[in-house]
Amino acid sequence: MRAAATKRISEILDPVFKNGNMGGAGVYFPSVDRSLNREQVLVIALNMGNEGNMQRLLDGRGWTIEQVMPIIQSLTAAELNAVQEIWDHSEIYKAEIIEMYRRTAGREPQMLEPKPLQVMSSDGQMVSLKGGYYPAKYDPKASARTSSLSATDQALRDLRDARMASTTRNSYAKPRANEVHDRPLLLNLSALYSGIGEVIHDLSWREWLIDANRLMRSSSFDKAVREQYGSDFLNQIKTWIKDIAAGDKGVTNAGEMVLNFARQGISAAGLTFNFMSAAGQITGFAQSVIKVGLKWIGRGIAASVSDPKAAIERVYALSPFMANRASTQFRELNEIKNMVQGESVAMKRVKAGGYFLMMQMQRVVDIPTWIGAYEKQLSINSDEKLAIAIADQAVIDSQGGGMLKDLSAIERGGPIQKLFTVFYSFMNTNLNLAVLKGMTEKNAGKWVAQQAMLWVAPVVTMYMLKKLLTPQSGDDDKWDLNEIAKELAAEELSFMMGSFMAIRELAPIAPIITGAKTYGTNYRGPAGLRMIDDTITFVTQARQLEFDTAFRKAAINIIGDGAGLPSAQINRTIDGIEALLEGETENITAPLFGVKKR
Repeated sequence: MRAAATKRISEILDPVFKNGNMGGAGVYFPSVDRSLNREQVLVIALNMGNEGNMQRLLDGRGWTIEQVMPIIQSLTAAELNAVQEIWDHSEIYKAEIIEMYRRTAGREPQMLEPKPLQVMSSDGQMVSLKGGYYPAKYDPKASARTSSLSATDQALRDLRDARMASTTRNSYAKPRANEVHDRPLLLNLSALYSGIGEVIHDLSWREWLIDANRLMRSSSFDKAVREQYGSDFLNQIKTWIKDIAAGDKGVTNAGEMVLNFARQGISAAGLTFNFMSAAGQITGFAQSVIKVGLKWIGRGIAASVSDPKAAIERVYALSPFMANRASTQFRELNEIKNMVQGESVAMKRVKAGGYFLMMQMQRVVDIPTWIGAYEKQLSINSDEKLAIAIADQAVIDSQGGGMLKDLSAIERGGPIQKLFTVFYSFMNTNLNLAVLKGMTEKNAGKWVAQQAMLWVAPVVTMYMLKKLLTPQSGDDDKWDLNEIAKELAAEELSFMMGSFMAIRELAPIAPIITGAKTYGTNYRGPAGLRMIDDTITFVTQARQLEFDTAFRKAAINIIGDGAGLPSAQINRTIDGIEALLEGETENITAPLFGVKKR
């Protein structure tokens, strides 16, 4: 729903955006004695679609309709038609909203009635607008009362959370006060994106939250969880429900916007078009075996290998979750593709397209995992709906997921906390599965085997992949068993340290402890703050005025961090080409996987 909403809003607004700058100082309007830019003018028009918004717009700033009409008339006919199309888009949710409230509240919500409006456009056309709904969002910076009410609203939400009565926001369906004065409305399009996101979130989660809160208030459920897993586990469930109720908050200020931009840029720079990261996705089979069982994963692999196309089509037809998996597989990808925000569909495709290789390789693991879990459940219970749900969850539990409901608490934090969990999804998923097996497996021998599979198998598999795929400069065929043992020990220690927040920052000491060759693994700070280290490195190299390999890598890294370009793969490819040209290796895979310098 979010992807569809973003696509439609982009289609409506892209032509408006292309007509000129939406920001800046704008144009002076004598009628209100202030300058307004194109975005502010558009939002003023969007708030003229019904009596409620119109009253709040006018009385919030002490304007009259006569003062506002010249502002709206500065829009072209095409821009005014875009305003009506935005209103029309809001209407598509109306039937679902009404049906949901009939089921959950036994009544229909109070919906705003559109107010028709005729406007003479700036290009001389009389445009008849039918009116419609637009989210009325107040500007907290322009009114102390708005700021106070926002704090009060949050306090009430905290109180409901304490009573396990968490619920989604639904300001669009709340009865509005007849009049609101001295609370200026936001004059930017953030209200559009957040408002539609709020509607979609409410439609998706309100009924689930009613059931979840009822379950959490059950004394028998509370007792069962406490006895089996402990009170900390129960508190994690409560926090999870609360976070789902709140939804993806998005950015609330310029500082958070910068932090999110930096984090997503780092993720793209490190993972997009990255052949080695893509190849490494197959290490996820270790988690799938532990979650589903070797026999059933074997059956899943057999079904996938015998007819890959048919297997994929079958799974996608049965599971909407799996059909959308390529858009939600990890947090940063989910944010890029599924947040309702002011970004064109084309730009979203460019950003998400870089993860194509990784998603394709991940599917090699996901499809057999899903099929194995599905068939295993059907062998226990013939309820297909239940089997599909359990198969979906088996993929999430073993391979991770990027939607809010799939993230553990450490990954659901705010923008600052998220900086410290870049590249952490796989490690966190592995850790959670290991802990869960530790809580539930009673057979000591089986537990040891499970833990070895989770902690050792991925490390050895990834090490061998790197060893086989990455050429070494000099003597390519030399395998030093002593060095291999040291490197494997370093990789294992680094993997285990990398599974824990804060401790993962110490992982670069693993080669030092084991005596393995470091190959430049000096500490560079948390992954989300990599841009700082890359900037310092670039400035250091630039001051030397030597346009050598170090300068090239630094320059590409800083550009990649800022623009979200695949700097890791670009540098690796250039290294590989140089090694081939200079005779350091004859391995033709060097441009794909780089070269390990000896």
